[in-house]
Formats: sequence, structure tokens, C-alpha cells
Amino acid sequence: MAPTDTARAFRPAASAAAELPRAPRAGPPRIERVLVVDDDADIRDLSAAALRTVAGWEVHVADSGSEGLAKAASLAPDLVLLDHMMPDMDGAATLRALRARPETASIPVVLVTTRLRAEAREAFVALGAAGIVQKPFDPVALPGELERLLAAVPAPGRAAPRPRRPPPPRSSGGGSSC
Repeated sequence: MAPTDTARAFRPAASAAAELPRAPRAGPPRIERVLVVDDDADIRDLSAAALRTVAGWEVHVADSGSEGLAKAASLAPDLVLLDHMMPDMDGAATLRALRARPETASIPVVLVTTRLRAEAREAFVALGAAGIVQKPFDPVALPGELERLLAAVPAPGRAAPRPRRPPPPRSSGGGSSC
């Protein structure tokens, strides 16, 4: 057998390698496909361009909550970047609708807003938002911020990270308490 024949014999066929199941990732969720939902064309285009150019992600856009719902169901993105203030169906209504549908319920959603009070922030987290990005944002830093927010969200079937406990207080005296 020639050396090239030996090398070929130990190389798996391309079709066989494609059929092998992927091992689940132990680290943070991997982002490959993002849906940007924003009624402001400038913000939508800036976000999409940054995510495509800086991170190399596949990006789809929607200009309303209802279009975002339809695209989220058909595309199954790894993340939805959702504007908070939109006419007709705002970010909260869109997020509730995403969570109510079985095919979109587990898609992580990050809200984008210009201002948000603490109570509203807590309400979005209670609805299942993975996080909030404040406008204006740095487009170059946006992919890293989204990865950071998703890393803090437990994947389905994986326990949430446990908060660190503070160290026990040190005793101030050297003697016994008896």
C-alpha cells in the first residue's frame, strides 16, 4: 500500500464525519444566527452590520414585533436582539409572545433600550430576558456584550451558576468564647 493510500484509509469519509453527532458544548452558548428586531432602520442596520462584520454571525432583521415573531419561529435564531420601544407591539409584548410559543420559548432575548427604570428592568428579567443593552451602544463592542450576557444565562437542562457565598466572618478575638 502506498503512503497516500494508508493516509486515506485512516481518514474518515466526509459524509461519515458529517453524520457524527456533535458533543454538547460545556462553555457558554455559541451564537451563530441572530435576529435583530427594531423599528428604527438606522439602529437595525448598524446592529446587523456590527454583528456580521465584527462577529461573523448570520444576521436577519425584522422591523416590527409581529415580523420578529414570525421570523423567530421560522429561523430559530440563537439570539433575538429586541428593541424595547416599538409601535404596535413593543418589546415587552413581543417578549411575552416569544415566551408563549413552544417553538420560540427557549430563544434567548436581549432587549435594547435608551432608558429603562429599575422596575421595568426587573420585569423584563422576570419575563425571561437574558439581559439589556443600553442605547447608544458601541457597535464594535456589541457582540462581546451579547456573548457576556448569554454566558450568564443557563442553557436548557443546565443548572444556573450558583452565586458565590461571602467568606465566613473572621473571629476578632484570640480567646475562646466559653
